Amino acid sequence: MILIDKGGDLEGSFRELGPTYVIRPLSHRLYQKIWSRISYGSYLNCRLQHLMEIPVGLIYLNTFSNGRLADQLKKKFKCRLITHTHELESVIQTAGRKNIQLLHRITDHYIAASAAVKKNLIINHRIPENKITVHFEAIEPVSAGSDKPVNFPIDLKDSDFVVGGAGFVDYRKGFDLFLETARILVQEENCTHARFIWIGGFGRNKQKIVDGFIERHGLQNHVKFPGEMADPFPVYRRFNLFFLSSREDPYPLVMLENAYLGIPVIGFKGSGGADEFLDHDEELLADSFKAREAARKIMVFMKNKSLVTAAGRRLREKVREKHMIDRCGRLYYNRIIQLAGEDPGMQPDEV
Repeated sequence: MILIDKGGDLEGSFRELGPTYVIRPLSHRLYQKIWSRISYGSYLNCRLQHLMEIPVGLIYLNTFSNGRLADQLKKKFKCRLITHTHELESVIQTAGRKNIQLLHRITDHYIAASAAVKKNLIINHRIPENKITVHFEAIEPVSAGSDKPVNFPIDLKDSDFVVGGAGFVDYRKGFDLFLETARILVQEENCTHARFIWIGGFGRNKQKIVDGFIERHGLQNHVKFPGEMADPFPVYRRFNLFFLSSREDPYPLVMLENAYLGIPVIGFKGSGGADEFLDHDEELLADSFKAREAARKIMVFMKNKSLVTAAGRRLREKVREKHMIDRCGRLYYNRIIQLAGEDPGMQPDEV
């Protein structure tokens, strides 16, 4: 049984997997009016009444932000609860202190998306190490249709070196570092064949900031933020290098997706999962969240095509060996089933 707190774009995909129930289908105004007048617990009781006869032996929570829902489910079904944590500290804090306290009280075991996530749970939340298992994120193979032609947001020549970025445009993702790196390469280093493309939706007021920076520095022919794309892979395939400019990112899927295509990835030390995936490689990791350091790393690749090919091949093999959902999905499933009945004091293995 799949239970969704609030309906959204992925609701249809979940329904393809199995019986799916939505607690708050926000597309219906009636539910919004009801929600504003009664407590969450009472509302949940009403919505779940017809499901109470279904035997539930384990609750698997796939986010750190649904503490209230998880608490109510734990009380009703009286079974073990696993919290799969894909978030680092800044995102965890946005869910609120009450949510954090609830989850720590009711969670029997945590699955962490990276060693950085595990470290954060131990240091900032005092979770015992033996209550945390690390399972790295995984991706599906890119569909055959993803190599279809696409209208690129920048007119590109074969000689252009395309640096890609992706994700929600906010400061946690380092869009400002991405922009400043582009400015340094184009204006200060005179890399006139450098092109920067970022795929992803904008945070509040961020498009105005991006557009202003590009216009102020005359980067219109070098930098584009075309927004979200239903299928970004045709654009990814034209990247020569992927720049993960995040200040904090647990184990970003866009990093794995680009590496799967054989595209080298550059990130910042201390940002989270990038350190682990890139094996603390000095060639691929820049220091101190400084745009100038990132620009220096990128220039090395721009001047050495064989380096681009070698690094891309190395990362592609790593993704195909360790981060494909057909392999990792079975590992997740087996581990969750094991955790459903194991002694809480057992030391978990890490994958």
